[in-house]
Amino acid sequence: MAVIGLAIAYCIFYMAVVQSFYDLRFDRNFEKADSIFLYSRITPTSIQMGGDFRVITNTVEPRECAERYPEIKNFCYLTIRNDKRFDITDEKTGKQRIIYETFTSASIGLFDMFKLKVLHGDLKQAFTSQYVMLTESTAKKMFGNEYPVGKQISYYDYINVDQLIVATVAAVCADFPANCSLKNGVYQYQPEIAHSQWGYTTYFEIDPSNRDKLVKKMNDEQYMQKAEGKENENWQYELTALPKVHLWFPAKGEGNPVTVIALLSVGILLLVISYINFLNFSVAMAPVRARNINIRKIFGESLFMLKISVIMEAVFLSFISFLLSIFLIQFLNTGALKDFFIADLSITKNQGLALFAGVVSILSGFLAGIYPAFYTTAFNPAMALSGVFSLSSRNKWLKNISTSLQFIAAIFLITVTLFVKFQYDFMRNKDWGIQTKNILYVNTESIRDNIDSFMNELKQNSNIVDITVSDNYPGRQEGMQSWGREFEDVAIMINIWYVKPDFFNLTKKSTSFGGGDVL
Repeated sequence: MAVIGLAIAYCIFYMAVVQSFYDLRFDRNFEKADSIFLYSRITPTSIQMGGDFRVITNTVEPRECAERYPEIKNFCYLTIRNDKRFDITDEKTGKQRIIYETFTSASIGLFDMFKLKVLHGDLKQAFTSQYVMLTESTAKKMFGNEYPVGKQISYYDYINVDQLIVATVAAVCADFPANCSLKNGVYQYQPEIAHSQWGYTTYFEIDPSNRDKLVKKMNDEQYMQKAEGKENENWQYELTALPKVHLWFPAKGEGNPVTVIALLSVGILLLVISYINFLNFSVAMAPVRARNINIRKIFGESLFMLKISVIMEAVFLSFISFLLSIFLIQFLNTGALKDFFIADLSITKNQGLALFAGVVSILSGFLAGIYPAFYTTAFNPAMALSGVFSLSSRNKWLKNISTSLQFIAAIFLITVTLFVKFQYDFMRNKDWGIQTKNILYVNTESIRDNIDSFMNELKQNSNIVDITVSDNYPGRQEGMQSWGREFEDVAIMINIWYVKPDFFNLTKKSTSFGGGDVL
């Protein structure tokens, strides 16, 4: 049972380490990661609303900053849109396929700052008008094993939504890892456009030693608010190193350092509990083994070798537990459990971390075997052979301490589990304020020009009670427009949600979705 307990503990420990490593190594794949900084600012309007730094800029501001501040070596602005529709026409059959992929519009600075690895084609040509770059997995998804460079794809422009763009694939780059700010998909060159067009994220390439000086200069000069006619406002600027954004900059990053610490703590705590249980089990078995050990002692085996044999047995059992956990991880990784983790838990993708866990099992087994080795070899041969055993006051004290620690840790884990369950039940059962049952969401971007005809046709189906159209759905914040306004000297940030007038008939219960949304 002690071995099975250790195997389960190593399984959880491995998962915790993999997920934590995923978060801690976020954006570390870029060569210039420490020299790339996310540009953000907070305005008095945001401060009044209790907001945080905002990373949204236009395409003009990055260039103006780079021209004004010599500390900025290069700049890049980009915007990422998920589930963008692309039409692919087969050159042989003429048949058209629809594929949805992540779409990124970026300035040419992306090429130099993030050091993209080119597999095919010309990357510089890709960052010109009417050309695109694909990541490797996207190229295979669109064109299979065919050579993708020179192929054409079509899609609707993001700003001029009725403009159909036919673009040629100019380059293919290597895929980005999952723990990275850049996403696999289609990349298009984004030229500088009107000052009023917002929605872009800006990165500056700066020598890390100049970061503090540049932030101070930006805050002292207040240049950008003067350029935008906001001379009377005091804006605050910030530059956040790219590797820190995911965990330490909530306005942009999706990670949480508290979650990482908690996950690692649970993994390590479970491992400690399991080894305390292993230690207690070894001590409990000492009287049974004492006869055999003392017979070997009588026949001349040295005390040192007896101790080594007990320690090596603990190391062996510990390593066997680790090997069992490997099979358990492989089994769990094929089920629904993997959906609870963002990181890939497979052993093949985390060989270094698996090796680390294996080394931990050997060292921990060695440490866990030291006390039983001294304890089981310390019995008087006459007492051991006669079957009479008694614990010294010192041994009783150590056993009581280890047992108490085991119970305390177990109670702590049970308490944490209950809190997690309460939070999970709250998220599952919280009333949204709208009707959620028997409502089906369908992405209709591919037929947006004929949406009214599509709705009329669906209404002919007697199984459909009602139908409406919205540019968003409850619980989704990405891509939602927002307006900043002042009302009676109070700053208000409003999220905008475009819907058909009959949307309220479908939701019935409420027209408010919280968070300042306007329908």
